[in-house]
Amino acid sequence: MSTPPDDGPEGFRAAPGYGPPPGYTHPRYSPPPVNVRPPSPPSTPLLTRLKNRWEMGPVTVVLVGITVGVYLVHEVLITWFGINTDLSLQDNGSAIHGQPWRLLTPLVVHYQIGGLPSFVHLGLNMWALWMIGPPVERVIGRWVFGVSYLVSGAIGQVFTDVYYQWRPIYYHGQAEQIISGGASGAVFGVVGLLIGNYVITSWAEKAGRRSTQVWRFNPGAAKSLAIQGVLWIVFSSLLIPGIDNWAHIGGALVGLVIGGVVAWSRTAASVQAPPA
Repeated sequence: MSTPPDDGPEGFRAAPGYGPPPGYTHPRYSPPPVNVRPPSPPSTPLLTRLKNRWEMGPVTVVLVGITVGVYLVHEVLITWFGINTDLSLQDNGSAIHGQPWRLLTPLVVHYQIGGLPSFVHLGLNMWALWMIGPPVERVIGRWVFGVSYLVSGAIGQVFTDVYYQWRPIYYHGQAEQIISGGASGAVFGVVGLLIGNYVITSWAEKAGRRSTQVWRFNPGAAKSLAIQGVLWIVFSSLLIPGIDNWAHIGGALVGLVIGGVVAWSRTAASVQAPPA
């Protein structure tokens, strides 16, 4: 058998049947590096993630906890004991005429929508609040965030109430009783807070004012959420029967107004340096 020419490392030439000796690692003959995926970073423990969420948005954590807790109690009572907590918005106009608590209690009850189980309705709303709420709460402030959440949800219920008094749904010649529940109107209010605050802050700075707000929204995130909100309203209106879009619209409008007012109140006239 022939042997490769022995004229040093550079003498190894590619020829049929020849190759470097076993274990030789000259760059010309070394195998290409294998694309090894780097190890994943260690996962953060659940308690640590909860602690981080609490530090960033304690009001959000409390709202999620209360909403999930009330839902579980409601399911236990109605499933095992046949007791309906009756917290929904119902009897067109009742929330405005005589039962004002129904402007807020629907935020903690969730029903089946479009054939989806009630826990899916709850999960979607709470997931959105859990993800969006803490950063918005940090920028806006805890008390303003909490009040805005409740006011957005309540005004969303007013929009629903007024709309179905104006345009009732008839079945066999009689107006149907409309039952509305869910936190989505308040969640849309949170999105409105973000967009309103970002838009007015940006506009004020372009107009020569300076923002005194400690925390700021990421421009890309604000624009992305605005697009997602509009697409969600269009999508849900066309494809999911039973969605209360008037609560969404009412909550979003309130959030936009509050977010804009807060942003403007946190701006000041730019201080011009005196001429030298």
